[in-house]
Amino acid sequence: MDIRGVEFSNSSSTYYQIEGSVEKNIFSKNNNNNQLIFKTKDTVQLNQSSKGEQKTERFGKKELSPEEQKRVEELKRIDAKVRAHEMAHLAAGGGLVRGGANYTYEIGPDGKQYAVGGEVKIDMSVNPDDPEGAIQKMQQVRRAALAPADPSPQDRSVAQQASNIEAQMRAKLTEEKTKPQNKLT
Repeated sequence: MDIRGVEFSNSSSTYYQIEGSVEKNIFSKNNNNNQLIFKTKDTVQLNQSSKGEQKTERFGKKELSPEEQKRVEELKRIDAKVRAHEMAHLAAGGGLVRGGANYTYEIGPDGKQYAVGGEVKIDMSVNPDDPEGAIQKMQQVRRAALAPADPSPQDRSVAQQASNIEAQMRAKLTEEKTKPQNKLT
């Protein structure tokens, strides 16, 4: 659909619609003379969807349909929630965190990337010769795993693993404390 001969302007710019293209001329006034600073030409596309909606692209930016706008808003909410979730892991994990948060992205209808998933790697290794240190470490791992307001099934699984290791280390510590000392006489 071509619109010919339409001109619209404001005090500093004039735009022309010419055979499906927009030509933008920007002038600066100097002693009542118009001086051409630069001129750009971008394609305008009008797409008619099967529902009769029009999508317009002007100056290289797409105007989104109501459904696309709704999806972008949903992706923004998901992105904020995912980032807050992973930041909670990072904050509670402290020195046990290995690297930063890694995110999985989805490209929205607006062409921007939105985080839709993420992970934070946490060191769960223990020194079996230091059960007290291992217990403290597993307590911090559990706190980091359960730090977000809405822990995922994976978060709960990591917390359970940390609890199991902590229980093993407590049993080992108890065994060491109750073991009779070898006395040399």
